Amino acid sequence: MTISDHLKAPEGVHLSLLMNLEAKFRDNENRLLGENKAPFEFHTDVAMELVECPYAGSRHKHFKPMNVSALKQINNHWEEILNSFTCLRSFHISEKSLDQISLLDLYKLAIAGYLMPSYLFYKAKDAFADGELPAFVATIHKAALGLVNAAQVMLTKRLVMGRYKKDTVIDAENFYLFVENEKLFIGPWEVCAGTPNQIKELLKLLLNNQVDNSTKITLIPSLERYFHYITQAEKVVLLDNFFPVIFYFSLPENKLAKFFKILYPQGENSSVFANELSMELQFLDLVCPVLDERDATQKEKIRQDLVNIFSSVDEKENIIRLFNKNESEQIREQKYLEQAFKFFASDEIRISRKLAKNDFEIVIYILINYLLLERKKLSLYMECQREMNLVLERAEVSRPIDGIDITLMYDKKLRDILANFLAVEIDNFAEKTIIHQGLHKLILE
Repeated sequence: MTISDHLKAPEGVHLSLLMNLEAKFRDNENRLLGENKAPFEFHTDVAMELVECPYAGSRHKHFKPMNVSALKQINNHWEEILNSFTCLRSFHISEKSLDQISLLDLYKLAIAGYLMPSYLFYKAKDAFADGELPAFVATIHKAALGLVNAAQVMLTKRLVMGRYKKDTVIDAENFYLFVENEKLFIGPWEVCAGTPNQIKELLKLLLNNQVDNSTKITLIPSLERYFHYITQAEKVVLLDNFFPVIFYFSLPENKLAKFFKILYPQGENSSVFANELSMELQFLDLVCPVLDERDATQKEKIRQDLVNIFSSVDEKENIIRLFNKNESEQIREQKYLEQAFKFFASDEIRISRKLAKNDFEIVIYILINYLLLERKKLSLYMECQREMNLVLERAEVSRPIDGIDITLMYDKKLRDILANFLAVEIDNFAEKTIIHQGLHKLILE
């Protein structure tokens, strides 16, 4: 796109919309993209036949129902789903000269299926309006959703347990058993409706290392551009998922553990974020104690494995810069710490609980370090947003991404817990942070 074209292009779409499609969007068969996840008032006219799950395993006769209506639509478009994923896999194998499909390759292909409606809804030319999206694309999105989550959980477990290997070949049967054992077929509202045979068939197709150029996705004329779009989305998802680990490694040893003891004194809650739906808070709750038990060599392996994961999708190595602080960042951190100590220690500011001086310093240290690291993440997200909109042939987005957007996209963050504990509101942007309580405000820039 030339500078002239860019100036004439329609405004860009915000990352929060590109990554999280409206659940109430409909396809051309009048089914909701989000199925039962959409608020009830949006699907009063959509068939939602919910029944007890008959499949063997963790889903069998589970108290959460399965959506037979969604399954019927997937069955009607099954061949189109398989052909589309064959096309995506074949292109990816050819581009990367792969002789085998790794876990990260499976992850990328799942995201490519999941975000297909996003690309087709938001591209500047020949976009589909709500209610026009071809139903087979909607079924690809639905089939891919569980795969994205399952691949992410497997990747996370292997990383944290020190068993991640970049080139490990994934077997369809073992992957299915992993999902079964982890109870990932059971969602927040219902169980997966896909039959065991369907799921295994799709896994075998995705993990096949053969190129089949006979399949095409006519709605996507340039798979090269589409996969650039997908790679940006992959960076966003990986960065959000592993941000707690990056944060963990950015802190002095056991600093988080000390903070959690202050946040929830012993005996008040044995599992800090046990009841939270947020992936970040669950991650901090479950993974950080595991990392604390690792020795220095094991921790270094995990850290290096994480660097390698990001290197696979980030040729510019911008994400890897989050792992280190340069001299100017260290100076900024010290400056912000001094300002924050002064602000929260003033007589005008009230926090939720009186703290000893040492505990107070730990809380403020965690706050400032989290906000600074999140600002670097926000900057990277803005770059991904820019690249995705270029593929869509759109201009820049007028409103900057902030911390609230991340919460809306991926649920509650540690920042939200800190804001609640300190009884303040926090607006965090790539270039500045605003902390305020009533009329009192602290601006860090």
